[in-house]
Amino acid sequence: MIYVEFVRDEKLSTLLRCHNNAFEYFGGAFCFYQEVGEDIQVFEGTGG
Repeated sequence: MIYVEFVRDEKLSTLLRCHNNAFEYFGGAFCFYQEVGEDIQVFEGTGG
């Protein structure tokens, strides 16, 4: 399962909003960040 959200800026408030949206989508229990070039991928889920 994957969660993708496109945004128009790189503000901290936007990152936190997206982070919260992903947690809500997955029922969040863990979070993994991966930097790929200039992008940051965030993987979240319940571990199941």
